[in-house]
Amino acid sequence: MHELLWVMSFFTLWGLAFGPFLGGTGAVKLYFIVRFFESHWFIWITQMSHLPMEVDHDHDLSWFRLQLNSTCNVEPSLFNNWFSGHLNYQIEHQ
Repeated sequence: MHELLWVMSFFTLWGLAFGPFLGGTGAVKLYFIVRFFESHWFIWITQMSHLPMEVDHDHDLSWFRLQLNSTCNVEPSLFNNWFSGHLNYQIEHQ
């Protein structure tokens, strides 16, 4: 029940913040545009430290060992640190 109240309060505040400037339809369009870019950002960030690693077969490794073998850190820089929220340090993130 608490989750439903939080979701309802989010959309109420979203409508109050953007509705007067964009109208109801514009506020809904803005929400979906933001979600579109957010989902692409999320996929880019979560996959950048998993895809470069080569994982051939399980070879009866434990889950922990397989996770360590299939992740890598992405070179740190001011941009990478900011853009990824420091998730470019994937091994330490595990």
